[in-house]
Amino acid sequence: MLWALAQRIAEEHPAAMRRAGHRNADSLFDAMPAGRSAITFTEDEYTDTRGYVFRPGHRVPLPLPELLGLLADPDSTPAVRTTEDFPVVPAAGRCRALTANTVFRDDTWRKRDPQGALRVSPHGAERSGLSDGAPARIATARGTARAAVEIDDRPQPGHAALPDGFGLALPTEDGRTERTGVALLSSAVSRQPSAVSQGPRASAPATRRAARSGGRW
Repeated sequence: MLWALAQRIAEEHPAAMRRAGHRNADSLFDAMPAGRSAITFTEDEYTDTRGYVFRPGHRVPLPLPELLGLLADPDSTPAVRTTEDFPVVPAAGRCRALTANTVFRDDTWRKRDPQGALRVSPHGAERSGLSDGAPARIATARGTARAAVEIDDRPQPGHAALPDGFGLALPTEDGRTERTGVALLSSAVSRQPSAVSQGPRASAPATRRAARSGGRW
C-alpha cells in the first residue's frame, strides 16, 4: 500500500516530492518506514494551490444558486418568527465546550455545563421572572424540555440559547430512559431555507416565556 502511494505521489506531484527531499518514488518509499514518526512527502509552493481545485479552469465558483434565489426574493422570508404565545427565539444548537461530541453514550464525560443550561440575557431573565440556576420548563410548538437557567449578557433581548450535542437516550437511576435535546424542540417548518443540511441546528422555534422561575419558557 505504501509503495503504491509513493508511486502515485511521484506521478502526480513530482516537483513537490523532490522539494521535500525525495529523488523518486523509491526514495520516498524508503523514507516512509525509516523514521519514528511522520515524514514530509511533498512541499508545495503557493502557485501549486490552484492545482488542488478540481474544477474547470481551477476556479472556485462563488455564486451559490440557492442563496442567490433567496436574495432575489427577500420578501418571501418571514421577518418575524415569534407570536404572542411564543415570544422568544432560541438558538437551537449552540456549540459549547464538552457538549458537541455525542460519540460517548454516557453523560458523565460532560465536565462543564452538564445539564445544558438555557442561557438568557439579564433583560430577558428579569422580564420573565427567571433567576440564575433556577429550573425552567421550555415549551415550543413541537415539544417541551427542562433546563437550568444561566444568565448571560451575550444573548440579545428576545433570544435564548441551548447547546447542541444532547438528544441521546440515557438510563436514569430509577431504570427509566430519559432523552432531551434541541431536536425534540425544533421543527423543520421554521428552518432557514439555505441550511437544509443543518437539521435541528438551523431551526429557530419560538419559545414560550416563563412567568416565574421554574415556570414555562
